[in-house]
Formats: sequence, structure tokens, C-alpha cells
Amino acid sequence: MKSDFGANINREHATLCLTEDETNELIEALEEAVYLLDPSEEDMQKKAGAYRVVTALEKLYDNCRT
Repeated sequence: MKSDFGANINREHATLCLTEDETNELIEALEEAVYLLDPSEEDMQKKAGAYRVVTALEKLYDNCRT
């Protein structure tokens, strides 16, 4: 499957290959989404919507640091 970024995504093995520019663009988009969503503690406890965006951003940060 191809993403909008043109990256190859293999959902079975959870691989995602992005260029550095694409990764930075994704991080910026997620940061903006978190800012606009302004998740509350209740949102985070529900583990849906805003929680999923925040945790995806955290995972992306972790993957980019290794």
C-alpha cells in the first residue's frame, strides 16, 4: 500500500519508510493536530481520538531518535 507521502507501508509487518523531510512533515502535522485538539485528561483516558494522535506522535518521536 502507498501512503499519501509516497512511502511504502506494509501493515502486516508494520514497516514504514519515510524520508527525513516526509517524517518532519508528519511530525509537524501531528503537533498541529494535538495543539488544535487540545486534549484533556478525560480525552486521554478514553484512549480514542486525541489519545491516538498524541500516542502516534510519541511513537514517531521515539522511532526518529533511534
